[in-house]
Amino acid sequence: MRERGDEELELFRKKGGEKWLLEKLKTHPDHGIDPASIEDREDHFGSNRKEISEPKTFWFFVRESLDDFLLRVLICAGVFSIVVDELMAEPDERASAWIEGAAILVAVLLIVLVTSINNLKKDQQFRKLNQEAEAGKVVTIIRHGKKLADVSMEEVEVGDLVIIKSGMENPGDGIVIDGFSIQVDESSMTGESKPMAKEHLDACLVKREALLKKGTPKFGLHELPSPVVLAGTKFLNGSGKMIIIAVGKHSTIGKINEIIQSSEGEMTPLQLKLEKLARDIGNLGFSASVLLITCLLLRWVIENSLNGNAGWHKARFIDHVGFILNVILMGVAVLVMAIPEGLPGRHSFLGLLRGPYDEGEQPRPEAGGL
Repeated sequence: MRERGDEELELFRKKGGEKWLLEKLKTHPDHGIDPASIEDREDHFGSNRKEISEPKTFWFFVRESLDDFLLRVLICAGVFSIVVDELMAEPDERASAWIEGAAILVAVLLIVLVTSINNLKKDQQFRKLNQEAEAGKVVTIIRHGKKLADVSMEEVEVGDLVIIKSGMENPGDGIVIDGFSIQVDESSMTGESKPMAKEHLDACLVKREALLKKGTPKFGLHELPSPVVLAGTKFLNGSGKMIIIAVGKHSTIGKINEIIQSSEGEMTPLQLKLEKLARDIGNLGFSASVLLITCLLLRWVIENSLNGNAGWHKARFIDHVGFILNVILMGVAVLVMAIPEGLPGRHSFLGLLRGPYDEGEQPRPEAGGL
């Protein structure tokens, strides 16, 4: 919690300043670290290398697509339609009775294939862009007195002496030990839109004393410069040198990434609203489905009960069973249509409305008169 605005300066000064920092990290303000100590530094402080997950395969996205509840409903509806149509069809119609159910399954197959291929391509493109972006992130460091240019940010270690250049992205949390007119864009980390001034500790303390003499009790963000530079920020202007004090998951941006990854399973407010909307639509579709099934079965019972239950005697038992199954299948189609993802169900629904009869042909009276 910043109360005065100079807390980091006071803490750094009390610890011993730059001399204390250099001793603790076993580095040199001009020569940097000894390359022989890199392995020990990675064991103690961690590294900037990111864990690369295995690329997802096509079958992974196929399984992911098939996890969709509505697609599973459509698959069941397609199989159900094939079985019912084959059982109910006349002998001369059985050769083509399976087509409507198969059309539903083909629609599901197309949805799964298109979705899986698109997701696979997006994943591959995302990985390629990430690799290109990481390859372009390079810095200049000094190790054992030698200047090393175009070093990948992943190779930067705690204690490294980094040369500050305009336009460079900061590879880790660091402390400025020398610099001139350094301006840093911290908007990606703190949300501050204006550039932040950075100076080495002695220059910051001189500036603080000057402000205290003017009677300034508290220091604004842009009144007092700071030697602390956060990982993930960008240098806009100036030049100088800084010592890296934290990399990878121990840096500021690394800790933020860990928090984000730990909360990936939690829904955002927008996702919660969309989930509620989808649930409400699903409930409406379910209610419409139940109402349709109830009305059709009620009409079927009333029509067959007229004229002394004449309808019950005219139709075969298998016809009655088939009609009930068709009604249930129609209710399932309505339920699927209630969700945008259930668009292929419209084909199923239209097929059920027409039934196993050719266009223009009236349904058989004994089947319930649908």
